[in-house]
Amino acid sequence: MSGLESRKEPRPAGWIMYSLALALVIITGLACVVQWNSLQAEVTQSPANLSLVLELSQADLGVDWEQFWAEAGFLVAARAESVSKRVERVGDQELTWEQTLEEWLLVPGEPELNLGRALAQLVADFPIGRQCLFLERDASGYVLGALVKVPGAEQYIPARTWRFVEVTAAQVRAQYEQMAQEENAGAALPPRLAVVVDDWGYDSPAARQLLRYPLPLTIAVLPYLPSSREIALTAAGNGYDVILHQPMEPLDSTQNPGPGAIYLDMEGEAIAEQLRANLQHLPSVVGVNNHMGSRATSDLRVMEHIFGVLREADLFFLDSYTINTSVAGEAAQLSGVPYAVNDLFIDNINDEEYIIQQIRQGIALAKRRGSAVIIGHVRTRTAAALWRMLPEIIESGVMLVPVSALLKTP
Repeated sequence: MSGLESRKEPRPAGWIMYSLALALVIITGLACVVQWNSLQAEVTQSPANLSLVLELSQADLGVDWEQFWAEAGFLVAARAESVSKRVERVGDQELTWEQTLEEWLLVPGEPELNLGRALAQLVADFPIGRQCLFLERDASGYVLGALVKVPGAEQYIPARTWRFVEVTAAQVRAQYEQMAQEENAGAALPPRLAVVVDDWGYDSPAARQLLRYPLPLTIAVLPYLPSSREIALTAAGNGYDVILHQPMEPLDSTQNPGPGAIYLDMEGEAIAEQLRANLQHLPSVVGVNNHMGSRATSDLRVMEHIFGVLREADLFFLDSYTINTSVAGEAAQLSGVPYAVNDLFIDNINDEEYIIQQIRQGIALAKRRGSAVIIGHVRTRTAAALWRMLPEIIESGVMLVPVSALLKTP
């Protein structure tokens, strides 16, 4: 099946139960909220003659959230807690209590994990007792709340709230952009690592797993393949950099770089026209890197024509650095086009343990130099290695960023 967006899979029975559970807890929560709103409307007509300070320790659900999320397969990226004083009038009583908000930033450890499903199951299994729980989804995640019954009344007050936000590549990207602005004001940036994934163009299990990756990737898409356009649109919507993986002439003339390729025997205008056509084929492209191309990237004439198009289109070039005679850096300097250079291929050997060691080497390089660029390919073992490395990447203190964050400007 070619198109990612057109792909349809049967929903498992568990999805139906999850949907019913989520609907049930939302309906229950809405009932509590309606009751709370009715209480507030009623209170405005009552004079105050009593003051009561409430101890709401019963609002603690008794859940070990660290253990809960670990068992659910999520990594805790950050946690914060705040307490605010609340004063409300209930009938002739003025109630004072402390309302606690816990905020959790969570990273899925596997591609198929679902934050809402885990929370809906928790609430569905929870013995409510005197409490009324609600679970709702907002723009950034899920909110779980405990409404506690007022002593001697039939109303509930909001006592404790938990907000659970799932980390996405778009969020991390926005965080980095904010940090980059602060760097201009003197703040230091953490070590940065750009992970580029080459050879996109087909729908595959590896492609679907990587498009769910919660940290920024750079997606290098080959032109004119069955799913090239759909992948580019999906990847850009998920917050990843999308670049054209431009086929170029390799050293070995028996290898076919694929449709839309640039060869040394092409005239300058033909090179420019081919590159423009390839760029027009793919939406959301912010840059270009070479697919194969050891012969082409070693030829200054060819690269000057390529960089002329990049300059007019305001795009950058990533030198995959498939050969040490590449003149891409020289052409970038001559044309004034921003560029970056690959430091390390991570999956020249298609073995998961080898790829993990290469990713670790990329992390070490970023720590030593401040930044690094590594390149892999959209393969099953590469996808598995990147997902397995999530805990180490987070704990390393190295920040994954789009390659556009690591450009050199001539």
